[in-house]
Amino acid sequence: MSQFLKGDIDILLATEAAGMGCDIPDVAKVVQFKAPNSLSTWLQRAGRAGRSASIQARAVLLIQPSVFQEVGRSARKDGEAIVYKKTIEPGLRTWVEVPIEDCRRDVADEYFDNPPARKRMCCIVL
Repeated sequence: MSQFLKGDIDILLATEAAGMGCDIPDVAKVVQFKAPNSLSTWLQRAGRAGRSASIQARAVLLIQPSVFQEVGRSARKDGEAIVYKKTIEPGLRTWVEVPIEDCRRDVADEYFDNPPARKRMCCIVL
């Protein structure tokens, strides 16, 4: 961690605990491997990137295929709930399944019970 903080290395692979209490302003990219426990957890982790206004940051969420694979899809009747191989928090599922024309910021505002705050086009870049 000290080498990363000093700028001696550019990439840091770490657990969440490694970054606890650290406010590193020049992180340009955060990559999360596998679905986190909740949308709140993901947004906290993603928020570690781009703390400096001079950096255009990205947060990438790599989710395992089982999150999208349905159990018993061929036997499911109309109106029956979809059951997935991997269960994730409903708020996180809404986040990852949001249609491209919709805005994930709106999903987050609803999740946290915030009033809508978006004043212009959504900032999500795919």
